[in-house]
Amino acid sequence: MAHTTPTVRDDTLVWQCDGITDTITVGTPRWFAWLANATTFAFSGAAGAFTARKERQRRGRWYWRAYAKRHGKLQRVYLGKTDALTLDRLRSAAAALAQRHTLVRRADADPAPSRHRATPGSYTGADLHHGRFITTKLAVPQPPPGLVTRPALAARLDRATQRTLTLVSAPAGFGKTTLLASWCMDRVRAAIPVAWLSLDAGDNDPLRFWAYVIKAFQTRYPGFAEPVLQTLVEPRPHAIDTLAAALINELADVPHDVTLVLDDYHVITELQIHRSVALFVSRLPQQAHVVLASRADPPFSLVRLRMRGELTEFRTEDLRFTNDEIATFIAATDCTLTAHDVEALAEITEGWIGGLHLAALSLTGQPHATRAIAALSGAQHHFVEYLAQEVLQQQPKPIQQFLLQTAILNRLNGPLCAAVTGYDDCDALLDTLYRANLFLVPLDERHTWYRYQHLFATFLRDTLQRTQPDAIARLHGAAARWFAAQGDIAEAITHTLAGAVYADAARLLVEHAALFFARGEITTLLRWIESLPENLVAANARLCLIHVQALMLNGQWNGVETRLQDVERRGNGDETEAEVAVLHGIMALLRGQIDEAAEVAARVQSTLADDDVLLHGMAALMLGAAAWAQGDLAATQRLLFDAQHNGLASHAPDAALLAMSHQAHFYTVQGKLHAAILRYEQVLASAKALRIPYGPALTMASLGLGRLLYEHNDLSQALQVVRQGIEQAQQIGNTDSVIMGYMVLARIAQAQGDTALARTMIEEAEQALRLEQGGSLAAFSVTIARAWLALAHGDAGSAAAWMHDYERHLAPHLISFNETAHLLMARIHIAQGRPEEALHLLTPLRTSAELTGRSGSAIAMLVVEALACQSSGTRSPALQNLERALARAAPEGYVRSFLDAGAALIPLLQHVADATPASYARTLLEAYQQAGGAAATALAWVEPLSEREREVLRLVANGASNQDIARMLVVTISTVKKHLSAIFQKLNVQSRTQAVAQARRLNLL
Repeated sequence: MAHTTPTVRDDTLVWQCDGITDTITVGTPRWFAWLANATTFAFSGAAGAFTARKERQRRGRWYWRAYAKRHGKLQRVYLGKTDALTLDRLRSAAAALAQRHTLVRRADADPAPSRHRATPGSYTGADLHHGRFITTKLAVPQPPPGLVTRPALAARLDRATQRTLTLVSAPAGFGKTTLLASWCMDRVRAAIPVAWLSLDAGDNDPLRFWAYVIKAFQTRYPGFAEPVLQTLVEPRPHAIDTLAAALINELADVPHDVTLVLDDYHVITELQIHRSVALFVSRLPQQAHVVLASRADPPFSLVRLRMRGELTEFRTEDLRFTNDEIATFIAATDCTLTAHDVEALAEITEGWIGGLHLAALSLTGQPHATRAIAALSGAQHHFVEYLAQEVLQQQPKPIQQFLLQTAILNRLNGPLCAAVTGYDDCDALLDTLYRANLFLVPLDERHTWYRYQHLFATFLRDTLQRTQPDAIARLHGAAARWFAAQGDIAEAITHTLAGAVYADAARLLVEHAALFFARGEITTLLRWIESLPENLVAANARLCLIHVQALMLNGQWNGVETRLQDVERRGNGDETEAEVAVLHGIMALLRGQIDEAAEVAARVQSTLADDDVLLHGMAALMLGAAAWAQGDLAATQRLLFDAQHNGLASHAPDAALLAMSHQAHFYTVQGKLHAAILRYEQVLASAKALRIPYGPALTMASLGLGRLLYEHNDLSQALQVVRQGIEQAQQIGNTDSVIMGYMVLARIAQAQGDTALARTMIEEAEQALRLEQGGSLAAFSVTIARAWLALAHGDAGSAAAWMHDYERHLAPHLISFNETAHLLMARIHIAQGRPEEALHLLTPLRTSAELTGRSGSAIAMLVVEALACQSSGTRSPALQNLERALARAAPEGYVRSFLDAGAALIPLLQHVADATPASYARTLLEAYQQAGGAAATALAWVEPLSEREREVLRLVANGASNQDIARMLVVTISTVKKHLSAIFQKLNVQSRTQAVAQARRLNLL
């Protein structure tokens, strides 16, 4: 096979990789990375020429020699270890060889092997003649205890034997040997011949290498290639290529399929062996197959085999343990882990089998496995010892330094690494390190970006902290400057904080806060600001204002007033006065001080310059909220559109989108569902076009749209949109919105008849409220939901208990929350047999809603008023209220406001539909049927029978007569008849028997 020796001419190495010529500058990190896997190269310069070869000391360490013939004699010069091969060293060696006519030995530096040990290339075969083979090298290793079988990989290995070569290439500790040993044992048990050879550094002699290969075959075929083996003991040099060809001929006579496994092939550095193995593999007979297991790809071309489909490759990704395999592995140890622990361990180790073994050692005897797993890192003793000895110390010093310095990066590419380390040609260096399986994980198909395996990265960072702590700030600073120049401000800030370069972090935050507000990355802003020293933040008025805005947008009101005081103490006069005033106004609005908020907003607008559109927009939004709270809907609409316009004019899309979301909510309150849906969809579409992934406006739009889809009874679409809103709220850390989203999911679940899921959603909301410290409005929403769920199960007493102290949570300006609470209290009054109290509560609220144009609220109140009138026995007012609600609801497609009232509404709807066939009532009756009929819907909202009516119904079901019931309840017979009449009407039945049957269908008994 033709081969071109890598050659250094002047200061450049020219070599071939997979048939492609490449060049490397001597002395660069990539040069030393190439030397780590090289075995020989030629040098040609002005001072002379020589051939360099890597050789091994008696103590097992590798070094380089330079060889050249002078006047027919072979001369040599000691070059040194890999990291000593600088350009000056190569030139001085060439000059020394040019001047010598005899072999030069340097007693103080030349670690020449003793005369009793054959050097590579001069193995005499005497040891072979005397049968000095290490037989354990030829035996398939026994699988370890607790072996995790991997049938899928074994099946792939079986299929691979139909091809010429299988390459198993992965870093140390990925189970290459164990996998192949287990597979080989299975094949041996199946009487399929397998020859195994465990290689070591001593096999870097061509004759020894091939002699062991022959011996490996002889373990399966006694006497195999014995004539070839005998020639190896003859005291004359042999052409290794000829030897490989002879072995190929011997294999051609083997009648069965046979596989040769060469384990730990990465220890082979002798170029002559690589050449002969490449020749051997390229000409194998059809029944022969070779498996190479190595930590790095072999240094001969695999291109032809790939192109011909004769190569099967197993890489790191193929060998990682899956979660199930990790669980199986852990089960065989002394560790007891939960499924959650296994998932956490899989995430930390990334399926690295060696890491799992080390983790098992660390976890053994630990009483709290979950905490112990969370504490696992590449900095623990077992990991440090393994990674230091097996990986880091095996690299040349320039590569060690490169690995340590770039460990501060979460992702790496060539230019970034060059900026951090000062090295040249880092793209090629990263590619070289990746091919050497140095725990680099590519992040894209083009291999432009990489990251280190998690445990290896932690190990490198810990090593850097121990050995070069003073360099960390400098490295992070260099990374921050590179990212800032690329426009990646988030990464730049992250590195300034990691390097404790706080002044630079504060400067970047102030300069680019608008970018993160626009993206809705409020939680990220808060996390960065809270990572800064408090005195640095408090002394920077602009940074304090950014902090206040982030806190308010995230619904975190604690600390806002204190930070505003910092601004006023450190402020820059007129520059911050208007912003502080606006923020104070917003806080006043949230406290219910409407007049004060409106006065502040009006004052700010009158003093602002015309071009300060962003603050004009904030003031308009605040005035709009105040007008809304005061019931001035016309002013609200005008101010919300002003806020949207100012947001767009100030290039603050997040402010514009937030104003649009409020506009949609405004339409919802007016009962204009179609306009509201359109506006919410415009918000989401605009955010997508502007590439804003999340933010307060998107959260509000998604949850608002979900509620409207629920009202239209489009439950599946509502479910999808609300879940999206919850995810967006979680992204920005808005706990109140997360909780509100769970409340909508509970409604959807109950409407679908899944009461257990509805209860789970409320419990999720309660947990978020406890863990994330949601606001008072969120707490109030959970209280309402608990009461609503109790009422849905017919437990009006518990529902009333939940709502007992609701009035202390209410504020006059929070109209929608007040109305929700009052509607629920009205339903509780009806269920407890007090319909007059329900009407007394709702009538003034409904009148106010109608006068101020809150048509959506008016519809919901009219429905409940209809139920109250029906419960009190006044059917005519009940029908009048229902017809008024239907007239308002039909154009906008209201559905759930009626269905959620339960089956008690069906008789009223039926009466209206009978009287007016074209009425919207018929559409709602069809919706009842599609929801599973009256029974299924009633399960979503149990009939509002009073507690006494339920008691009468249970006695009727037990067969009691009217007289019996009157005696047991100590009431008159006429009172019993009145209760029965109410029960018949609510259940839409005509007799006691029908009432009992209907109650059983509805699970009311």
